[in-house]
Amino acid sequence: MTLNLAIAFGGYFLVMALVSGKRTRAAGLSGWRGALQSVYFRLLALLVVGAFAVWRLAPTFVAMLFRVARERPAWSSTMPAGEFYWWLFFNYYPAFTCCYLLGTVLLIRRYGRRGVFIACAFLPLMFLHVVAFTGRVEERYVSYLLPYFLIGACYLVEVMLRPFARHVAAEWRGGSRVIALSTALALAPVPFVFAHSWLRETKNLLQWGYGPDWKTVVPTLEELTEKSVVMSPWALHVAYYSGDFPDYILRHVQPEDGAGESPYGQLGARKVPVRWLFDAGEFERIVAQEDVSVIATDWAFNNDAYIDADMRAAIERHLVLTKHPGDPKVLIYRKAR
Repeated sequence: MTLNLAIAFGGYFLVMALVSGKRTRAAGLSGWRGALQSVYFRLLALLVVGAFAVWRLAPTFVAMLFRVARERPAWSSTMPAGEFYWWLFFNYYPAFTCCYLLGTVLLIRRYGRRGVFIACAFLPLMFLHVVAFTGRVEERYVSYLLPYFLIGACYLVEVMLRPFARHVAAEWRGGSRVIALSTALALAPVPFVFAHSWLRETKNLLQWGYGPDWKTVVPTLEELTEKSVVMSPWALHVAYYSGDFPDYILRHVQPEDGAGESPYGQLGARKVPVRWLFDAGEFERIVAQEDVSVIATDWAFNNDAYIDADMRAAIERHLVLTKHPGDPKVLIYRKAR
């Protein structure tokens, strides 16, 4: 976020320096000299020097940031970044997307520098998410940009609705309150044009919720953690709802933050051993010696970042999918009885 904020301010300082140069040229002086002597160019130069200093002092950290921004993890969307964000904005915010560019132009015309900053806080970063930050292609990675996107789009909505608002106010003050109320009621459906996609998504969330309901499998989890060797890609869920960490954490991809190297996990005030299991052969060796249970959500079980094809095949070969009274999206595999 700090890096992205620096990009937004850098774009703003650059645009305002060029505007200062244009004003200087209009006054009969050198435009480039005016741009270079402006306070905005000095702030831009200071920002560049600061970025260079960070790179020199922490090159490994900077390289890690660029690597994470470019490399796509196995669990991420496989859709190209440009195609995904095109779908996202026209599927979730179709009316706002159509209003954005003209609304931003009007916003800059009305508010000057503040409007320029609103534009620079969205457009350059959105462009970078499409062409450069292609390792993280999900809605949540651009959610911090949505306020600036909506400010630009909503300004056009305000401009379009302003004459109607003045008309309603004039009719009300003139005594034609029936006409004023009728006009206001006729405008009531307008927000639906902008909100209908959100309403559909809200309906989906209310109907299905987010993820499985782990509370429905608490008795089963407590029994399994007590009587068997538990393996799961979702350590925190199992620990929270059963009171104990799984004996092994299943992963195909090494965690990016180095958590896979940590020998302990925190459970309340105590530390518990954490053992990571990446190899299907090792899994089969443990299954041959122990009473093993595998607990996973249906999404994680079929996601190669957590359980790859070899591990899935080994689980299904040695264990049996067990029925339980809880949420069916929580999968429980046990040895055949």
